[in-house]
Amino acid sequence: NATSAQHALRLALQTLLKLFAPFLPFVTEEVWSWWREGSIHQQDWPSSEDLLATSDSFGDQEIAVVAAQVIAEIRKKKTEAKCSLATPVKNCTVVDTSERLNLLRLALDDVSAAAKAENINLVTGEKFGVEVLLVEVEGD
Repeated sequence: NATSAQHALRLALQTLLKLFAPFLPFVTEEVWSWWREGSIHQQDWPSSEDLLATSDSFGDQEIAVVAAQVIAEIRKKKTEAKCSLATPVKNCTVVDTSERLNLLRLALDDVSAAAKAENINLVTGEKFGVEVLLVEVEGD
């Protein structure tokens, strides 16, 4: 969703500005002043603990892992079919454990958008698998 993307971009910009500040002091100070108070040179150096603590507020990382695996599998199927990654998916069936499917449900809209999938069916099973039915594009 848009809010999540905005938070991720804000965190990335803030971190990159802090990292570039010693090398590009004037540029980073100017960009920092567009959206923050004070000087970037008085900010704490970014730490992994800060980034990990912040990532919890954006959602469970397990959700991202499951969603990324499903998207990767759909893209793999498109590649195997010698189709463009932009080729729409008419129907997709994801088989996985109920625990992982519950996590996937939380990111289903994002997975559908990333995979260009019209319909994603979730089926409980023991082994992870993805079946894809691609939309036939004229000229293929």
